[in-house]
Amino acid sequence: MLIAEEVGRDKQRSGIRAFLRVLTLAEWTMGFLCLVIAATGAAGVFMAIQGPTSSQDMVEAAERVLAKFAPSSGETDPDVDRATLKTRKPAQKAKLKPDERAWVEIGSIDKDISSPDPMLGTHFKYGIYPRNVGKSVAHDVLIMVLESSDGPGFKSNQRAIKVRQDRLFFEPAANKRSGDKPEAESLAPAEQSVLPIYAGAAEPKRLSNGFFVYSYILGRIDYIDVFGTPHWTHFCFFVLNEKGELNPCEYGNDKDNFPEPS
Repeated sequence: MLIAEEVGRDKQRSGIRAFLRVLTLAEWTMGFLCLVIAATGAAGVFMAIQGPTSSQDMVEAAERVLAKFAPSSGETDPDVDRATLKTRKPAQKAKLKPDERAWVEIGSIDKDISSPDPMLGTHFKYGIYPRNVGKSVAHDVLIMVLESSDGPGFKSNQRAIKVRQDRLFFEPAANKRSGDKPEAESLAPAEQSVLPIYAGAAEPKRLSNGFFVYSYILGRIDYIDVFGTPHWTHFCFFVLNEKGELNPCEYGNDKDNFPEPS
């Protein structure tokens, strides 16, 4: 009797375990099906909103959505395609670099004999041509020259040379324009003025006391670069001999060091 009751209980417990296993499998299957249905519904809603009809369209739509949340160094439109972004060029700077400014200096000097005089010595006429050796246009180019006679020590007197060059604006005898072109001119990169500015000078003269007097050509070139910054170039030469050869002074051949705008 006891054995029969025990066997009945075992059968009952086995049936309950089987029933529980069947319920667990069903619940798991139902949960999985619910997830699949939910995912399919979400995809359908997304496609209804975005409108893609192919797998490639879906990929591109997903990339556009992700682009809205991706970090970016620039404020670019997420709807712009990648090909456009790759070919986009950086904006050019509005200003040139400082090393692209204008640099005006003496390009060449022509020499003619103006009046050969055995008593007073030979006088020469020099045509001086400014040239822009920089990389941008030089505006309002103005060249001024003045002949001056002095002793041999003047070519190494830095202070005296600078004073003469700075006073060229106010010297009535200074030649401040070039030939038939009275206005200031502009010079493009690598361009040399077609008209010179003239300066007269004579060969060295020996005085009765044995000292020599030399003829000096003092000058300066003033101009404005494309940044609107003014610049200048100084030059100083003296007539070396009776042939009219010019030598640079020890001082007075320099350029400005004005800083360019950043």
